[in-house]
Amino acid sequence: MANVERLIEAILLDEEIMAHPSLPGLTRARLREAAARAGFDPHRFGRFSAALMLWFTRAGVIVPEETPSATAWARPIPLSSDDRATLRSLLTAVSPPDGEAVAHARSEAKGMTR
Repeated sequence: MANVERLIEAILLDEEIMAHPSLPGLTRARLREAAARAGFDPHRFGRFSAALMLWFTRAGVIVPEETPSATAWARPIPLSSDDRATLRSLLTAVSPPDGEAVAHARSEAKGMTR
């Protein structure tokens, strides 16, 4: 749970994610950058960024477009809240996806790129 707290804090402190003037929100690349600043190994973390994006979606932390396009995951997706307690509550209410769910999501969302 400490790693989740550290990652949430890094996301909430990230200017590009939280306060970009025209395109605030989370992308895999922004997630990797925030994770690196929080002390996670960016090369190892990159392997898990798609799973985290899937977990954040299932938990309601981010809400992607209703009609996904090939580039939907590449565009910034705003967070549903900027409150740490709310984000923590959302994430702890939903288990992270298992390997099978991630593999399935990757096969269906080749557009989940940078």
